[in-house]
Amino acid sequence: MKRKNRSWIGIAACGAALLLATDGWAQTAVLPVQQPQGPVETYRYVPAGKPDPFKPFVELNKPLVVTKKTARGKMGPISPLQNLSLEQFSLVGIAVGRNSRVAMMEDKIAKKFYPVVPGTYIGQNDGRVAEILADRIIVEEKLREGRGRVKAKRISILLHKDEGVKP
Repeated sequence: MKRKNRSWIGIAACGAALLLATDGWAQTAVLPVQQPQGPVETYRYVPAGKPDPFKPFVELNKPLVVTKKTARGKMGPISPLQNLSLEQFSLVGIAVGRNSRVAMMEDKIAKKFYPVVPGTYIGQNDGRVAEILADRIIVEEKLREGRGRVKAKRISILLHKDEGVKP
């Protein structure tokens, strides 16, 4: 405690000595530095060709789900599987569970994978997965013929096995 009191006394004494010793300090006036007079260049924002910084990234007024008219006349959402034809998909795997099967389809163009179960819409002609077997899936498309008749067409998509690997 004694050391703390001594140090405060020393600091106070130094401060008082500085305040009282005014004749050793010379007071000088600080004059502003004059800059040469000339044309001052200011920045101007030109928005031509630049994106609007206040425009939101996501437009809230646009619908998020694209719909199309199905063969039954109802409007329904379009999945990525319905945007391409069946020829642009390949079957890459089938997972078998106790009560269900799930097939994995690959988009050949975008190299994306989609899970498929029975009842999933696939293809541009309102095809629907009818069955998933051990080595293939069967897609049923309903095609309209003349006079409003509908004909069901069944298409099999086989599981592609690796040719280089032998069991």
